[in-house]
Amino acid sequence: MTEINTLGWFDYLVIAIMLCISAAIGIYYRFRVIANRSMSILPVAIAMMASHLSALAFLGISAENYIYGTQIIGINLGYFLSIPILCYGFIPVFFKLQVTSIYESCLCIFLTLMGVNQVQIQRILTLKNMQAAQRAVWLCCPIINLLLIIICFSGLAIYSRYYNCNPFLEKRITSPDMLMPLYVMDTMSNISGLSGLFIAGIFSAGLSTISAVLNSLAAVTLEDYMKPLYRKYIGDELSPAMSISIAKVLVFTFGIVSIVLAFLVQFLDELLQTFYTISGIIGGPLLGIFILGMGTESATEGGAITDALITFSFLLWIVFGQPRPIPPKLPTTIKGCNNVNMTMSDLQSGLSHSSYMERMVLLKNIKIQIHSNLKIIINLSRLFIKNQNDELDTNLFFPMIARRIRHRRHNNKKNKENSLLNRRYFHSDEKADATDKIVC
Repeated sequence: MTEINTLGWFDYLVIAIMLCISAAIGIYYRFRVIANRSMSILPVAIAMMASHLSALAFLGISAENYIYGTQIIGINLGYFLSIPILCYGFIPVFFKLQVTSIYESCLCIFLTLMGVNQVQIQRILTLKNMQAAQRAVWLCCPIINLLLIIICFSGLAIYSRYYNCNPFLEKRITSPDMLMPLYVMDTMSNISGLSGLFIAGIFSAGLSTISAVLNSLAAVTLEDYMKPLYRKYIGDELSPAMSISIAKVLVFTFGIVSIVLAFLVQFLDELLQTFYTISGIIGGPLLGIFILGMGTESATEGGAITDALITFSFLLWIVFGQPRPIPPKLPTTIKGCNNVNMTMSDLQSGLSHSSYMERMVLLKNIKIQIHSNLKIIINLSRLFIKNQNDELDTNLFFPMIARRIRHRRHNNKKNKENSLLNRRYFHSDEKADATDKIVC
């Protein structure tokens, strides 16, 4: 039988110290939401990285590399392509509005996770000006990419150890997300405290994301629901002390709900794919609303809501509908395992046996969805438009769109002034002609 390694007392001590440090940091900064917009660039860049790369990334991406290969590293290219859009498109809008919640005033993967993500935007808004925020995002991108590459290499290291003795077939683990902890226990348990340090790192990654999400949920609920309701029914503004108390209760409530929902995770197959699936279903319509709201003048509330519901339904059909191609897996075996009583069999991967049309239908559906999303929301918005509002706030639009609107308004104003002058000259000429006729 394969020897089962366990944590020692020193490992538990390391984990306990890390949890105490995390709790102390949370208590010290318990009254901060956006830090009075006085943070420096480096801490914010690191905080964005820590919130983006959760424990799910460390456990899920390494398992993804072991099972399916290194294709997921292609996401890094999307990060670099999306950074300019985030820095020079979304950030100027949010900084001009100076809001706590990105959903105030009815306002692809990386844009969904960073560009319209309340957690990340809330961190960006802790900086003192827009230039500092843009530099923080540019600094955050290479840090995230470097860590993702390291995580991918850790997945290759796991494959090099277990390609000849698959722990799934050996029944040592029941979920792909257990691969990284198993690898650490098998290779580092002989060094006292090192396994505990790894577990502490996983806890730290999870806590950084959870704390950021709970903080953002409380901020959005307080700003977008509690304060407007209090203002409507009480007729007064919430005091700062009462706002802090409500925020604490909200964080505690959301934390309890998160703990309850965490027990459902055990019924999921692969956490990483589940995460990207949920992010795509919810983040896709949300990103579309923000882009079209900031990039067009014809988007309206009714059209955006209707389109979001239609797009959400389409994405559910794309994700959960059939047929779905079977992704090929890397070849592994159990021939190198020490258990001689186990039946020898190979885990066959290779190419998917689905037809060409079955493999292409998902891509075609996504292509149709991208184009239909833009067409639906623009056409529906035009149906809901009562009159074209020329007094739209240019701060709500992307900078290049805002410049175009201001330029058009300037030209319209100039044309009106010229038209008035021409009318005056025309009437003056008519009066002069009439006077000449009378004299004659």
